[in-house]
Amino acid sequence: MSSVIDTSAILAVVFEEPGAERVDREIRDDSVVLSVNLAEVVSRMVDEGSDEAEIRRMLDGMGLEVVPFDEEFADRHWAALPLGIQVDLIR
Repeated sequence: MSSVIDTSAILAVVFEEPGAERVDREIRDDSVVLSVNLAEVVSRMVDEGSDEAEIRRMLDGMGLEVVPFDEEFADRHWAALPLGIQVDLIR
């Protein structure tokens, strides 16, 4: 089963924050990042002064597959969460 890596996890690696080592260990060949999270990462890296080449090098080095974020993806994963309650989708 693939891991979905979120914005905060990627930023921890990029900026060498606490938890970066754990994220590095958790990223596998089948790990993915949602396109919306990737946009947040790029925005933050630009805000911190990274240029395009640095951003591409860092993110390409992680080997994450970028997955489009759309309603179908959100609904499928939302309904699968182990919330302990019934989730009925209304779309």
